[in-house]
Amino acid sequence: MTDSTGVFQHAVFGVPNFAEGYCTDDNARVFVLSVLLGELGEDPEATRSLATTSAAFLHHAFDRAAGRFHNFMSFDRHWLDQHGSEDCQGRALWALGMGVGRSPFHNFQMLAGELFIQALPVLAGFSSPRGMGLRAAWHT
Repeated sequence: MTDSTGVFQHAVFGVPNFAEGYCTDDNARVFVLSVLLGELGEDPEATRSLATTSAAFLHHAFDRAAGRFHNFMSFDRHWLDQHGSEDCQGRALWALGMGVGRSPFHNFQMLAGELFIQALPVLAGFSSPRGMGLRAAWHT
């Protein structure tokens, strides 16, 4: 349930729900899945296409000035938030880390590494239990 922008956030009986748009959380999960499928050599053309779409979504979701990812995007491609939750940031960083360390495609490794480095400093200010757990895991 993707289009050229990314995976849809919700569906109604397997039909994309355009009213719910897209989210970075889900596109980060898709990028992780595509990296794992790429490692397994599953349908290389489809896997690369999925990785390209989800990586492009993550790249677009990152607000360089704020050092954070947006999370919610409407179907008409407008961001609906100033920035995503700490969970969203963590999920995006997890996906980028997977891309750096495990993607079989050099261009995804490079893009993921660049975004990961730019997004990492925001961890220092996290205060939610999950956000602090992510920060603690990074410093271990």
